[in-house]
Amino acid sequence: MSVSVVEIVRAVQLNAVSLTAESSGYLLLAIIDAGGLAGPVPADQMILLENGEFRLGAVARRDSSAAASDLRALLGRLMALCSATHPPLAAVSCAEGSDFAQSLLAALIPVNRAAAKRTLARTCRETDRAVRAGKLTDLGPAWQWLQGPSAQKSNPTPHVEKPAPAP
Repeated sequence: MSVSVVEIVRAVQLNAVSLTAESSGYLLLAIIDAGGLAGPVPADQMILLENGEFRLGAVARRDSSAAASDLRALLGRLMALCSATHPPLAAVSCAEGSDFAQSLLAALIPVNRAAAKRTLARTCRETDRAVRAGKLTDLGPAWQWLQGPSAQKSNPTPHVEKPAPAP
C-alpha cells in the first residue's frame, strides 16, 4: 500500500483525511530523509509507504537550494490545509536562505520520529481507504493547488467539499 502526496492533498481537501501542522512537518521531514533535498521531485512521485517512510521517484539532481525552496513551498501549502496553525513551522515555510532541514527539525522540537512514522502510516492508510472508496477520482484540484499561486489565480483557496447537513 502506498499513496502519493497528490492523493494525500486531495484526500485532505475532501475531508477524508485529517492533517495537522505537525503532521505536515513530519511529512516533509520524511521526504528529506528519503533524499528530497537532492533535487526537485514531482508531487506524484513522492510516495508515502504504509510504514510511514517515503520513496521518491526520479529526482532531477540539481541545486539542492531549488529542492529546499520547492519543499518550503509544499510545507506552506500543506499547512494552509490544516485547521490549526503552528507558528514555528509557518516561519520555516517562509524563511528563504536558511538550512531547511535544520529549521524544520528545530520547529518540530521535540522530534519523536517513531510517533511521526505512526502518524504518517495512519495518513497513508486513511488516504488509501479514500482511494479504494472511490473518493479521489479527480486529482485535478489537488494538482492545481500544489502548483502554487500562479496556478491558483482563479481559485485562491483549495476546494473543500463539505458534507451535506444532516436532515
